[in-house]
Amino acid sequence: MTIAGDWQWRSWGNFIHSLRTGQSGLLKSSGLDLFSYLAAHPEDRAFFDRAMIGIHGATAAAVAAAYDFDAFESIVDVGGGMGTLLKTILRATRGPRGVL
Repeated sequence: MTIAGDWQWRSWGNFIHSLRTGQSGLLKSSGLDLFSYLAAHPEDRAFFDRAMIGIHGATAAAVAAAYDFDAFESIVDVGGGMGTLLKTILRATRGPRGVL
């Protein structure tokens, strides 16, 4: 639903514009950057969040296992969607607090 959604197709329709200008196709088609668009369209955001979990779901455990996050007092996940990566890291550590 995310990849085949109307908002995605409109964005991809501006692919050549993006290559020429470096500007997001979504910005050109909707006037909004990705996170502003998703904030204004909760149904599309729900589909987007689920798609990101589906695509990157196994990555969170690998990241948490590969790095010692206990060295930090706080971990900030900017653009972290539903917080899957941050939750996984915090469950694997003893001390840090997290901000999504």
